[in-house]
Order: sequence, then structure tokens, then C-alpha cells
Amino acid sequence: MDPKFELRHTSLVRAAQSTCFIGVNPGIDDRGNEVLYSSGNAFFVGPQTLITAAHVVPDNKRRIVAQIPGTRERTPLVSTMFNNPPFEVLDCTCIATGRPDVDISILQVTGTWKTEKYLQLDKEPLDIDSRPPVDLVGYVGRYDECYIQHLNPRVLTGSEIRDFEALLPKTKLLISHGSLVNGGIMPTYAVTTAVGMSGCPVLCDGRVIGI
Repeated sequence: MDPKFELRHTSLVRAAQSTCFIGVNPGIDDRGNEVLYSSGNAFFVGPQTLITAAHVVPDNKRRIVAQIPGTRERTPLVSTMFNNPPFEVLDCTCIATGRPDVDISILQVTGTWKTEKYLQLDKEPLDIDSRPPVDLVGYVGRYDECYIQHLNPRVLTGSEIRDFEALLPKTKLLISHGSLVNGGIMPTYAVTTAVGMSGCPVLCDGRVIGI
């Protein structure tokens, strides 16, 4: 546990209140193939504007729905979001994408729904000498034991698999903490993540430095 974690409580709460689990139909799988549904994360940077990863939403030819931002637990099945969901979802459209050069797409809520909770983007190069903490807020996607073994290519025990699932539960809104590795205009950082977390915000001092 980072000893200064609680000092970032306000900014992390705001990030959680700005982050959505999104479903895409048709979707794109990990190999770039088209599938019926896929999922990822997006976060609000304005009352009706969101940012996600371009490999999650590559163009404006798909239906995109988002759970209300800040939902503590996402639906376990993406298909539920498209077929008479028992909860409120936001329909969105892709209004711009940097694909294939930049892995960023911009979404817009269709309709009148707006939020007052959104994140600020930090466009300044990061100073690696100050070693600022880095936080990532988002939802994990679906994974199985084969995925866990792929991350750690050796024979795993049932206890180790359960530990991984406890660390990164599949349906919860998570905060993962790490350290900045390189600064500048293309920062890199060491943060624990899992499949499905594409598109969630990476924060430094409460401001978004990446996705």
C-alpha cells in the first residue's frame, strides 16, 4: 500500500465517478477480429464527452453503450447492456478517432444526459525526477485460468489463481497503483492491469496523463 494513497482520496473518487464500463456491438477481440460484443472502459472529460482506446472503439459504425459512470460493479455479461438491461445505460457515438496512428477515440453521449463529474487532461510533459505516483481506475474484463498462466508461464496452484482473482476481481471498479518509469510527452509507467482495462484513465496528481 502506498503510504500517500489516502492523500489522493478526493481525486481518486472523482476519477471513479467519471469512469464507465462500455460495451461495443459489433466488437473487436484481442486479435483484431470482429466479434458480436466486446467491452472496455471510457472516462468523461466533459459533461457529455468521453475518451476511450481506439482499439476498443475503432470507428463510428458500431453501437456503443455505457453504464452510468461510477457504478461500483459492472454487469458480468456485456450482452446484457444491449438486450433490455435492468439498469440505465447511456447510448454513445464515436465522433473522432486517432486510429491507426494514435490509440484514442472520442465518444459523445447521445441524448440529454450530462455529468458534473469529469476529469482534467494534463498536457504538460512529466518530470521523471519527481517520481510522482500513478493511479489507474477502471473495470477488468473477462479472463480465465489460461489468461492468468499466460501472464505467468509456469504451473500455477489453485491458491495462486484465487489470489490473482482476488487482486483483480472481474466485475469491480478498481484502483491500481504504480510508479512512473519514463516522463516526457510519452510517459510510461509500471501498473498492474488485466485484460479489459483498455480505455481507463491513468492519473498523476489527479490529472489524466494517459489511457
